[in-house]
Amino acid sequence: MPIDAFSQVLVTGWLYKLVLIAILGSFMVVTAASFVRSRVHRRQAEYTDIIRFLGVRDDQGRFATRAVIDEYPWQAYVVPVAAATLVTVFGLISLLFAAELVELDPRRRNVILSALFVETDPEPNEWQRWQSMVVLTMAFLGAYIWSCHNIVRRLIAGDLAPIEYFNTSLRMILAPLLSLMVSFLLQAGGAPRFLQQSLPVIAFMTGMLPGAVLIYLEERVRALLKISRHGAPDLPLTMIEGLNRHHAVRLGEVGIDNGQNLAEADLVELILKTPFNPSQLIDWIAQARLYVYVKDDIERLRRYGIRSALDLAAVAADERKVAQIAALAELPDLALATIAQCLRDDPTTARLAEFRLRLSPEPQLGRPETQGKPPVRVA
Repeated sequence: MPIDAFSQVLVTGWLYKLVLIAILGSFMVVTAASFVRSRVHRRQAEYTDIIRFLGVRDDQGRFATRAVIDEYPWQAYVVPVAAATLVTVFGLISLLFAAELVELDPRRRNVILSALFVETDPEPNEWQRWQSMVVLTMAFLGAYIWSCHNIVRRLIAGDLAPIEYFNTSLRMILAPLLSLMVSFLLQAGGAPRFLQQSLPVIAFMTGMLPGAVLIYLEERVRALLKISRHGAPDLPLTMIEGLNRHHAVRLGEVGIDNGQNLAEADLVELILKTPFNPSQLIDWIAQARLYVYVKDDIERLRRYGIRSALDLAAVAADERKVAQIAALAELPDLALATIAQCLRDDPTTARLAEFRLRLSPEPQLGRPETQGKPPVRVA
């Protein structure tokens, strides 16, 4: 190929990569601007309607109306969006210019690319650097794709808070480092060749699921150092019906990491800070309140129609029915009866039941338990 033609191809390739970096890097700015301009006021109107429908008193309703604007001010997006954009651009440069970066001084040691796997012969060193670069860039790509999908999902749901861009930045930084640790661990442990050749796929999935990989590394290190785990058993959110991985991630952003946190959560605050509808939140909180008491035995109760604290509290007055449920679920009669009575006397459970009645699709005015009662007051 003539030198001029080669130079033209080279320049064209660089221009293509730079344009691609500019387009993909602008995603964060475009989505943030779109949300602030079109979704915040709609979110405010929806939240105000829900608060009034639940019977929250007027002063709290006025505060709630302003709270949406305070939750999503445009000034709060500047720093996190800039950080996410910079991390994205840096990752895209590493991805599209990987060959040039790997070939920079291949004989020199590099903490990230070669770690402790350094040979006197330059060829193994170059292979090690290539492997590390592939792992890093594939993990970044997985994290970027997952983050874009998550941001679009939240944009549509009207729940694109500024903190999400910080979370995106952290994910695109953490995932490549985690995937690199996994590759070093597999290499040092003498993993089979097919597993080492699968490192690009493993790295990409690490970008998609960094939490799962972090748990894997933690368990491996605990086993290696023979560290035992002590403390109360975890109450994972995965035990709540209808709550998937995306929901768990979103709840984790407002400080709800397990079933106990969800059981004590404030419904009105969750309506403000999350995109989930009130009926869904009421069901999750009610499930969590039962989950805290019965732990893993909640699966047995679900088989016989007891899904949440509201279901068990509804039959608490009928001792015979509680005993029948305990026998069917193979649970101690006295324990289940005690739990049922605690839930029946619990004011939080009663308030959840009242909220659920208000949100019922059919009018509940004819039901004796709702006649003559004042509107719910949320503290």
